[in-house]
Amino acid sequence: MIEEDIVEYIKNNGLDGNSRFAILLDPRNYLMGILYYHFIWTEEMITELLKKDDRSTISNAKDHAWHQRKDAKFLENTVEVRSLFPYIFTEDRRDKRRRDTVTFSFGARYQIKLEKYQDKHSLKSKRDAVLHMIDNQ
Repeated sequence: MIEEDIVEYIKNNGLDGNSRFAILLDPRNYLMGILYYHFIWTEEMITELLKKDDRSTISNAKDHAWHQRKDAKFLENTVEVRSLFPYIFTEDRRDKRRRDTVTFSFGARYQIKLEKYQDKHSLKSKRDAVLHMIDNQ
């Protein structure tokens, strides 16, 4: 399972909109949980991806797949995403987050340097660029 595939699926299937229909909401929440717990995305990163105004939706929805794991309608609505992106949400999922989130800001000069580094190494995001720098020091 690759996180870029999940992001692409969300964008290509209209899951980044504001729909409140369960047929779209359930798969979106399932994928959101995978991004948060498996790929260690922050709530802010998911908020940007889903084009939300704030992260309050994300804060509650990331656990939706765990709470609804036995609900027949949820299972019906998520058949496709569960087959494409199989993931088991465990009871101790919150303890399994592998990394702590570190948030910091760059000034304009460092922002430009980071973007150049990202381009030089063909990295998809600034997050990837920072992780690449740390891994290759």
